[in-house]
Amino acid sequence: MTESPTSAIEEFAVGFYLLLLCGTIVGYGVIQVTTGTVIGGALVIVGLLWFTVLAAVWASLAVLTTNAYRYFHDEPPSWKAVTFASLTFLTLGVALYLFFATTLYRLWLPIGGLGFFCSLGLIISVFDGRARRVWSQHVR
Repeated sequence: MTESPTSAIEEFAVGFYLLLLCGTIVGYGVIQVTTGTVIGGALVIVGLLWFTVLAAVWASLAVLTTNAYRYFHDEPPSWKAVTFASLTFLTLGVALYLFFATTLYRLWLPIGGLGFFCSLGLIISVFDGRARRVWSQHVR
């Protein structure tokens, strides 16, 4: 990804999502080890999961708006990041619609899982340039 002032915005949004995702995974493990099936621990995990889903939607919207800004100001946008952000936003939106507005409960979980994997692609596509620069500095 090219160095531009808008890179910091999308790196912050996606980095916050990545930090929250890792915290949710660690929190799930800690809650399972400490409280087991106690209802309070389950509520904490459900809250963390919903916050992570909202952060993924926010990160995808941040990537889409920063790349739209780049496109309209004659800078090269990252089409890979735009693709993954669009897929993340659409699949999570459809999964949320299926969960809240319909009775198709068997469909929202696989579609939400697809959104999760698209968000992993979003993380990789946003941090690819920075990771290459950092790795090349350490290899020299």
